[in-house]
Amino acid sequence: MWLENKKHSVKESTYCYYYSLIKNHIIPFFNKVSCKRIDEIIINEYINVIYSKNKKISKKTLKDILVVLRQIIKLANIKVDISLPKVTRKEVKILSYEEQLKFEKSTNVCNDVCKFCMYLCLYTGLRIGEVCALKWKDIDLENRLIYVSKTLIRIKNLNDNSHAKTKVILSDAKTDNSMRVIPIPKKIIYTLKTYKTFDELFLITGTNKYMEPRLLYNKFKKLLKEIGVDNYKFHVLRHTFASNCIKNGFDPKTLSELLGHSDIRLTLSLYVHSDIEFKRCMMEKLL
Repeated sequence: MWLENKKHSVKESTYCYYYSLIKNHIIPFFNKVSCKRIDEIIINEYINVIYSKNKKISKKTLKDILVVLRQIIKLANIKVDISLPKVTRKEVKILSYEEQLKFEKSTNVCNDVCKFCMYLCLYTGLRIGEVCALKWKDIDLENRLIYVSKTLIRIKNLNDNSHAKTKVILSDAKTDNSMRVIPIPKKIIYTLKTYKTFDELFLITGTNKYMEPRLLYNKFKKLLKEIGVDNYKFHVLRHTFASNCIKNGFDPKTLSELLGHSDIRLTLSLYVHSDIEFKRCMMEKLL
């Protein structure tokens, strides 16, 4: 019932995530539990079962499961308090100065649009799904603006008549705040113009067919290996962009809007904890 209520109020990708949490983690335990039996003891037993069966389950996933479960039992009018685990954010990794120089030299090119799109992410903070979803109609070269409104994402295929377990969808951006306008730095605009083609074509392929994020991710990993840079996730480009913005004096509100964060507190918690050398530089400015 709860899933059915959510079906038309959330994005398809979010619905699929909820579906997976319920099917894989909630129903297997609660399918034979009477509503009348659900209390704090049962909930604690359930949490222990999750940990015992899924040794590698993260606190983030456990929190998501319990958030969904809390909403379901609320719908069933069951008054049980469910405490959520505190999720500690992992330290944000960024490219070192030397690594960034190597990466820029290999990606700011006029003969490989795929590599250039990685470079674009480094200087705009675009997510991997967002850059894969960009079409030329989203890019205003004259006014140097990128309009972010879509993202490409692979989700579970819930169509019982299909043999494919997953599918790729072109979805609205992650949140309302993710729909944003990003100014294009002058150093990027010349190379970007060399790739210009028709409005309805994807930037990264130059055709009407998309490149899915998984393929771009694999190309990114291969490039890092070729240029002798540490093994990072693609998101390191977004983190490096944000870190560079802070070091260059961007205020957190502006950065939050550029990144498309739903809450400035997320930006503050992730990036506004500068390294010791930057702190030393700031302290020297005191009279």
